[in-house]
Amino acid sequence: MQRVTIKDLEAKVENLNRLTNSPSTYSTKLDDGKYRTNVGHYHLYQAYGGVELHRTVAKSFDLLNTAFQGGVTCPAWTGCVPKRQAYDLLDAFIHGIETGKQVLRFKLKISSTNIETGKGER
Repeated sequence: MQRVTIKDLEAKVENLNRLTNSPSTYSTKLDDGKYRTNVGHYHLYQAYGGVELHRTVAKSFDLLNTAFQGGVTCPAWTGCVPKRQAYDLLDAFIHGIETGKQVLRFKLKISSTNIETGKGER
């Protein structure tokens, strides 16, 4: 079994961003020189010798009601885990999304067929 590197994990996350049509970068530089956080972007967080999948979700506010951006969620709910475990989790997460897309395409195909033939629920 080969060692899993951060580069391997980043390639998985890049694939996940592409698969979900999410932004490929955490932020975008605007014309005025400021940066805007790209909501929906998946990225890795590293702490305590482990890795966790994060997704940028929205603009957040601090106690003084001063806007700052970059709030995240942890879609896999794992906390920081070793790289090998993170690699396997990313594989499962990506496979789940791919399976969900296949099911949705199948259901849409069936419902469009039912609409065309006049069969199905009304």
